[in-house]
Amino acid sequence: MGSCMILDNPHSFWLLRFVIENDNAQADEIASALLEQASRIATERGHKSIMVYTDENSENLKDRYRKLGCHEADVYRCYWKEVTV
Repeated sequence: MGSCMILDNPHSFWLLRFVIENDNAQADEIASALLEQASRIATERGHKSIMVYTDENSENLKDRYRKLGCHEADVYRCYWKEVTV
């Protein structure tokens, strides 16, 4: 019903693929429980904040993160490059 992947390095603590099944009536509770557990792990590892990306055009996700107490940062753009072996 929900999952996330943690990317932890000495400088930052990220939630990647923070995914909750929207059709579930308990989506907000699941999101809150996942964020609470991630917060506990971040604190144990010495971090003072958690970061998560979202689609700039998704009002539903922006609303969810605001409800969870997250603060909105500047808009970032991601770049990628194909590599060949």
